[in-house]
Amino acid sequence: MARNDLSAKKRKVEMVKCNKCGFDAAPEAKFCPNCGARLFVARAPSQKALEGLAFLHLAGGAYVLITAMANTLVQASLLFLVPYILVGVLGLFVGGQFYTRKVAGRWTKGLSLAVVIIGLAVTISVYVVGLGRLVGVIGPAWIIFAFTGWALVKEWRTL
Repeated sequence: MARNDLSAKKRKVEMVKCNKCGFDAAPEAKFCPNCGARLFVARAPSQKALEGLAFLHLAGGAYVLITAMANTLVQASLLFLVPYILVGVLGLFVGGQFYTRKVAGRWTKGLSLAVVIIGLAVTISVYVVGLGRLVGVIGPAWIIFAFTGWALVKEWRTL
């Protein structure tokens, strides 16, 4: 009797729940036997992927905040300073979310994507303007945000 209970529990764990009707289907099924909807097996993000995204966001956020203090071009214009500080703080926040594995689905993914887009836009514009002026510290922060975007896109479905 105990053996049958154990195998029943094991089968129950392996079942795939239909997102449309909630029916428990066999793990090898591609379509729900009850409603015919396509079954998707959600896979959890790997620890390595979360640590990588956390590191990239933390590095990007810290780099941007440190350069905001040292870069005279950024200090001279609020047009650059405000987005720099915003991206730095949000980057540290999202990095902390990934590091502690408090990934809250769409909210964290959306915030992470916003940090990448704004970070790329601001750092590339400061890089281009800074090259023309040759003023202050001109750093490759845009490369960090590019790698962060690549890692985010790569793991988008699992987050």
